[in-house]
Amino acid sequence: MGAGARGGGRGGFMTRPPVRGSGQGPASGRRQRKASRHGERPSRRLPLACSLPPRFCLLRRMWPQGAIFVALPLLGPIVVWLLAGRRMSGWCDGPRKLSWCPPHKILLPVWMTIFSLMGYASYLVWKDLGGGFGRPLALPLGLYAVQLTISWTVLILFFAAHAPGLALLHLLLLFGLVVSTALIWHPINKLAALLLLPYLVWLTVTASIAYRLWMDSLCPEHQPQPAGQKSD
Repeated sequence: MGAGARGGGRGGFMTRPPVRGSGQGPASGRRQRKASRHGERPSRRLPLACSLPPRFCLLRRMWPQGAIFVALPLLGPIVVWLLAGRRMSGWCDGPRKLSWCPPHKILLPVWMTIFSLMGYASYLVWKDLGGGFGRPLALPLGLYAVQLTISWTVLILFFAAHAPGLALLHLLLLFGLVVSTALIWHPINKLAALLLLPYLVWLTVTASIAYRLWMDSLCPEHQPQPAGQKSD
């Protein structure tokens, strides 16, 4: 019986290490038991991998997708800057200079900041609807894609084509699309809808500038003449 007991003890001893950590020590066994106990509740595993508050840990886990959503709207301003960067300095200078017209050096940075906020807002909507490419995302993100395309078109018309009249038409259409997007996003994520408010303010300022430039292009005789030059 002593041998049997010892054999049984050895048999029992031999079956325990794979469960406790496959012979890798007690610390590894404890980690695996914790992982198995919390396998059905991933949220409880956050403190093991992240020392930040749970919300920040969740943002860290979703970082790749969030970065894509934030970076996507910036493609338009970057392309416009590369194509028309040298021609932007005179877009609101000379006889058409407006006292409330923002300097050209801050125009694209402002657009990029607003686009970043808009991209993050779209990420919040995408995340709250479950992610992926399901049918519930068709209307909220489809409308967002349309207004983002028109936003890029406005930049091209303003700074590359120098067509304030066409830019004004697109801005009016864009304003309505952004309002519609905010109304659709509000039941899904209130913060995402609020992040579109700075965009609406900036569109109002841009539309006012476009209207003034368009009127000056239609009626050049009413433009103020440079100093030292007399009218006929």
